[in-house]
Amino acid sequence: MRILVVEDEYSLSELISDRLKKEKYDVDVCLDGEEGLYNALLDVYDLIILDIMLPKVNGLDILRKIKDKDIKSKVIMLTAKGELEDKLLGFSEGANDYVSKLSNAVKGNSNIDFNGYKLYVNGEAIN
Repeated sequence: MRILVVEDEYSLSELISDRLKKEKYDVDVCLDGEEGLYNALLDVYDLIILDIMLPKVNGLDILRKIKDKDIKSKVIMLTAKGELEDKLLGFSEGANDYVSKLSNAVKGNSNIDFNGYKLYVNGEAIN
């Protein structure tokens, strides 16, 4: 499975990437929205973990553009914002799931649920 992480906070992007690579996923990281959009439009990713607040191009604009291009990647919006309005906006733009505070999941031994994708975390399959 190929995963694209678009997150401008370097430490968080490395944390997510390292955890997923440890679980044997092929992971690419982009630290700004412009690079993230370019990579997302390549249409080679099964899953995109996408921050909303990014430099150059924000995550919601990226989401709109990849949906306009009929990119089939699943998209999980990642943000520190947990307000219902923020989640509803992400879903209305086509996000498949919405995760806040993902860093808590990847730091500890808790499972990460990517909306139906089978991931192995801590040696156990996740559905």
